Amino acid sequence: MVVGMTDRLHLHPFCVQLDREWRRLRRSRHAVTTARSWASCVEADVAATFGGVTDLAELVAATQRRSGGHGDRLMRALVELAQSDQLAGRVIVQRLLPGLISASAPYRFRSGDADPIQLAVGSLWIAISAYDAARRPRHVAASLISDSVYKAFRQPARRRAAREEVCAPHRFDDLAPADATDPLVELARTLYEADRAGVPRRDTDLLRRIVNADSSARVAADLDVTTRTVRNRRARAVRRVSAAVCVSPAA
Repeated sequence: MVVGMTDRLHLHPFCVQLDREWRRLRRSRHAVTTARSWASCVEADVAATFGGVTDLAELVAATQRRSGGHGDRLMRALVELAQSDQLAGRVIVQRLLPGLISASAPYRFRSGDADPIQLAVGSLWIAISAYDAARRPRHVAASLISDSVYKAFRQPARRRAAREEVCAPHRFDDLAPADATDPLVELARTLYEADRAGVPRRDTDLLRRIVNADSSARVAADLDVTTRTVRNRRARAVRRVSAAVCVSPAA
């Protein structure tokens, strides 16, 4: 059984799919070689964990260690690596999946036709890209789960509440929007589907960066490119994502 999995994972089709994917990935030569290479990119106190890995499940287990804050330091390193390497993000997803399942359970009947676990996992990718490890160095795993649940469920609910107005019951049908799906939740779902469809991760990561940044100029500065380059990359990314998930890009 995969490290950190619960029995509930095997009862949910989406989780079964993730579990199957993880079993193929965790010991693959390319994945293990990539994880070992991270030893040269992280602080010395966690470098040995990466350098000696033979199975990605070892990293999942190591993030759960409490002694000396090792788990938090390793999680911070993975979050930083995930900004440019989707494999690190996938390790984080596997580590947090049981917690996301539990945290999303109360929203099972509040998500309409959407699967709350898929929404939570989609929002986790956005939460990872937005996480400031320097400002929030402790309890990283719990913080990411909280951020994901907030982005997937609580933030949309607050936005809907902010738009509510008192009205007579006979006006409810007139005021109900044609599409009540929150844009952030829809984005998380779309980008997740694009990842599954094989859209290059650099494209979906760029769109996540743009959503979480204050401006295109900020993204350009982070990537050390011009704003024009960001706009061109964004246009290409939108076309690829739109083609992959069969939606029409906005004009």
